[in-house]
Amino acid sequence: MTERFADSFVFLAMLNPQDRKHRAAVEALSGAARPLVTTAWVLTELADGLCSSKTRSLFLSLEDRLRKQRLVTILPPDERLYHLGLALYRDRPDKDWSLTDCISFVVMRERGLTEALTGDHHFEQAGFTALLKWPGPTYPPPKAAVAGTVAQGLPIAPDRYVIPPGVSSLRGKGDQTHDPG
Repeated sequence: MTERFADSFVFLAMLNPQDRKHRAAVEALSGAARPLVTTAWVLTELADGLCSSKTRSLFLSLEDRLRKQRLVTILPPDERLYHLGLALYRDRPDKDWSLTDCISFVVMRERGLTEALTGDHHFEQAGFTALLKWPGPTYPPPKAAVAGTVAQGLPIAPDRYVIPPGVSSLRGKGDQTHDPG
């Protein structure tokens, strides 16, 4: 079965019920029949977005659950991939691609992946299909439409995070909601 790449976008959207892509992210991740691939760099980006003392435990719980999933591959930090990603980052000064995105693009090309669980238009610029693309002509959505803070263009509700009940492969026993408030 064809793997799909999971970007930090899909995890943030899944965790935030106020995100415009929440439902699509939940559906994409709860269909766990298709293998997912991500990297330690993507998880670092996610951890950085959830570094607040109110949300840190949510990241740790999610990361632990991802590691236990049979159909989830988390590629570890690797010097070769880092340098290939850095070369792409260096070679494309015309793009606003992050180093994490460049490493993701290298991984996707090497594994023959074409689809990414993301709404980040940079994946499309690199020739991949962004399965959670924002509707409409603008990305990211206007800040006025987003409740809470915005980290790298991704909406994050600061007061309540949820691992949706439908995403059973990512839920721990009795752990559906994290309410840092």
